[in-house]
Amino acid sequence: MSLPDEEHRQSQAWTWWKAWQQVKAGAPRSGKMADEERQELVVSELIKYCGPEIFDALCADAVGRVFCRLVVVVDYKRMLGTWGGDLSSVRAGVRRALHTELGPRSINVAAHVGTAVAAEIAIRRDERIALLRSQKVKKLLPDLLEAQSHNRRNAAVFLDHLTHRQRSNLKVLLHDQLNDKPAIYIRMDREPDNAHMWLYWYLYHSEFALPENKRKIGGIPRDLIAVRLGDVRTNKRGEVIMPLGPMFAKVFDRQKSEMNKLGLRPKNPGVNKIAESLGADHGSITRWLKEDQPMLNTWSDGKGGVYYDFTLATVNRNIEIVKGQKRGPKPKNT
Repeated sequence: MSLPDEEHRQSQAWTWWKAWQQVKAGAPRSGKMADEERQELVVSELIKYCGPEIFDALCADAVGRVFCRLVVVVDYKRMLGTWGGDLSSVRAGVRRALHTELGPRSINVAAHVGTAVAAEIAIRRDERIALLRSQKVKKLLPDLLEAQSHNRRNAAVFLDHLTHRQRSNLKVLLHDQLNDKPAIYIRMDREPDNAHMWLYWYLYHSEFALPENKRKIGGIPRDLIAVRLGDVRTNKRGEVIMPLGPMFAKVFDRQKSEMNKLGLRPKNPGVNKIAESLGADHGSITRWLKEDQPMLNTWSDGKGGVYYDFTLATVNRNIEIVKGQKRGPKPKNT
């Protein structure tokens, strides 16, 4: 924008501002236009002449844009920007500015309008975040699915502003809709196409992406097995029982046998040693070792060590074992 254009824009903004102040002061009206219509006309003209300042206000509040349903578009090649969406918050911000007294002629009306728009968006943003946090996740889920179908960035903003309890409850709700098993496998480095799965993936991914969590575990894991909250068990001390404890009990038992064959350790250190390694009690380990482990394969490395692999079916059965659930009847041969 050239200097003359800038001077014209500021001058027009002041002119329209002053016109409304005169209406407020009781100046004679001409024509049949009601004062409410006059105000809306002034608002529209100020939006036109205060465009750069309003644009800057929108750019400065990315979260506010999402909650107020506003968008900004930037053409970086031509260094131009515009905005759109639901302009009710912008117009309310300009009205807010109109009802604030200005000082001398040197006051920058356009800057004042931009500040008022920013304040209005911030107020509406905080009100809508409070409303979001007051709702049950069952009521929120349809809106979250709708948001992610149009703009996943917006859906991410909504998810980021849920309370801890809402995030936990939403994980359980999504898990139940995705799978009736206690565990779900998530490939963390790939955004799922399925809408429900994307919300589920983002809830976990955004938590692992927090700087403090990345420092603890050395980054975001590629593979994650998410266990439904209600399927996690604790011991008498309130400590979480390892969901894969039964599987590792089998692996440790196999390793004990391999080491005994090579004379690398005293024979039969007993169940208590396995219990100590897994933080479980003797009775649990004894029971776990008797349970069938579907799709768990172990094999010796010839040096006293053990390799093993497993599938999601193994994980789900392990969780059932920890919970004390018996395996369902095997299908009969027909």
